[in-house]
Amino acid sequence: MKIRLHGVSEEISKFTKLFKALEESGVIEILQQSEAYADRGTSKYCRVYMDISIKRGIDEKEQSNI
Repeated sequence: MKIRLHGVSEEISKFTKLFKALEESGVIEILQQSEAYADRGTSKYCRVYMDISIKRGIDEKEQSNI
């Protein structure tokens, strides 16, 4: 799955940490992650591109908690 995170750098940082936590818990695998790219002009936003793979489904995780 390809994901583009787009926002201010603080938001991007929070979401990349979230994806790293999901990877560490075995839910996803981050196949690739780009550096942050600044938007053109005077925009305060930036972008990060990620390729991820889901290792186990959310349904599987929910069932294991029952």
